[in-house]
Amino acid sequence: MPCIVPIVEGHGEKEAVPLLLRRILSSYEMWHWTVARPIQVGNLNKLKMKLPSFIKYALKYKDCAGILIILDLDDGCPAIET
Repeated sequence: MPCIVPIVEGHGEKEAVPLLLRRILSSYEMWHWTVARPIQVGNLNKLKMKLPSFIKYALKYKDCAGILIILDLDDGCPAIET
């Protein structure tokens, strides 16, 4: 089965994102898709520095067919370069 691997910023997203994605997938009757356990990055700076590593790690998940990066950026603004 194809799998979506979420990359999230914090602990709250780590718990909420899989549930949200499963609800979205079921609303489109995409029963054959699964959602992997999210990879937690911590903050935007860490993601920027280690993005290739996070992508490589996500691609190791069985049947990875997509990677979704979700950040709420509580610690900064994406429009301002940090």
